[in-house]
Amino acid sequence: KWWERYSDAGLVERGVEKSGRQGVQAWWEKWGEQRDDSDGGGDVIKWTDKWAENGAGTRWGDKWEERFGADGSGKKVGETWRVNAGGERWSRTWGESVGSDGEIRTYGQSTSGEQWDT
Repeated sequence: KWWERYSDAGLVERGVEKSGRQGVQAWWEKWGEQRDDSDGGGDVIKWTDKWAENGAGTRWGDKWEERFGADGSGKKVGETWRVNAGGERWSRTWGESVGSDGEIRTYGQSTSGEQWDT
C-alpha cells in the first residue's frame, strides 16, 4: 500500500506498507516521510519500522526516525532488536544529533553492555 498526501498549507506526506507470509515465516515493513513547508522552514521527518519472524519462533526487526530542519540541524534515533524462541531479548538503541554548526554527536547502548557517546 502506497500513499501520498499534499495539503494547501505545504505539508507533504508519503508512505508505504508491505508485508508477506509464507507458511509460518512472515515479514512486515513500513516507512514514511513528511515535509512541512507551511512556515517556510522545510522541516523533514523520515522513519521506518520493520520486523520478521521465522518458523522457529525467532523475531527480529529495526526502526529509526530522523528529523531535520532546513538549517541541517536535527537528529536520528533507532533500535535494532531480536527475540529468540525462548523469549530472550537483545536490543541496541542509537542516536545521532547534528547541530546547526555541523557538529555531530553519536551515542547508543545495547542490552549486551555496549555503550558509546562520541
